[in-house]
Amino acid sequence: MQFYRALKKTWHFLWEDNSFWSWAVNIILAYILIKFIFYPVIGLTLDSTYPAVGVISCSMEHKPDNCWVDCYNRGGDLSNCRQIPLTMCGNIYNDGTTLDLDGFWQECGGWYEKQGITQDQFKSFDYPDGFNLGDIFIVSGRSEIEVGDVIVFDYTGERNPIIHRVVGITEEDDQTYYRTKGDHNSDSSGFEQKINKDRVFGKAIVKVPILGWVKIWMTLLINSIK
Repeated sequence: MQFYRALKKTWHFLWEDNSFWSWAVNIILAYILIKFIFYPVIGLTLDSTYPAVGVISCSMEHKPDNCWVDCYNRGGDLSNCRQIPLTMCGNIYNDGTTLDLDGFWQECGGWYEKQGITQDQFKSFDYPDGFNLGDIFIVSGRSEIEVGDVIVFDYTGERNPIIHRVVGITEEDDQTYYRTKGDHNSDSSGFEQKINKDRVFGKAIVKVPILGWVKIWMTLLINSIK
């Protein structure tokens, strides 16, 4: 009898009590369930050690942006970071309006055309309108990767994995290598020229908008306390 009373009391505390401590315990439980149960299970199912990845940079956005979050997370002063000029594909802009695909291609398409990628091909790629800071992706390690796909891969110079578009695939000595680029960026960075298949966590298959801002704001809060 005492066990059932304790169980009922616990249930009421978790689901019906609106106190601060009830909310705090629910947040902790949600974190434990996601990190230690949901995350490993979905990772095993999708064959990826990073089955869910949040977008924490502006490198795939189809709009001029100063990406103050990138600046701040690299140790910059927040007020100074917000003063960075709006850029996209290496150009400076006065307006940060999101562009449709035709507008994006007019501004950035020249780089892809030099790689042999036409606008019609780009339209058929996954996420042809790019995606935004704060989005979250489900990542599959079982999916075949082709030019135009968005992949998540490891880069030793960064604490978090990178999520960029594949713009080239080569075979060398029975090894597969990918070349990637962020749609927003002016060119492929040096570390993106030859990504070994073993460094790839998988292909982005499902986008969940905005939810990743929870992690971004928590990171900004922690950084501001240090």
